[in-house]
Amino acid sequence: MQRMTDLLFGEQGVFHIDLGGRLNSAGSQLVYQNRGGLLPRKHPTPDITALYDGLVMETDNWNMTV
Repeated sequence: MQRMTDLLFGEQGVFHIDLGGRLNSAGSQLVYQNRGGLLPRKHPTPDITALYDGLVMETDNWNMTV
């Protein structure tokens, strides 16, 4: 799962050009700021968690059972 994520979002991943535009273009930055974001806009760093049958994940706001 980590390798697949790296191939999508990594430095030379499939979404590299798209992410560059979203992170660096003036128009995208303006939309980001208008939605409450603060510059500089950071590259996504997905947190990978392997799921298995019966796993329970919880936060203060929600819970999920696989």
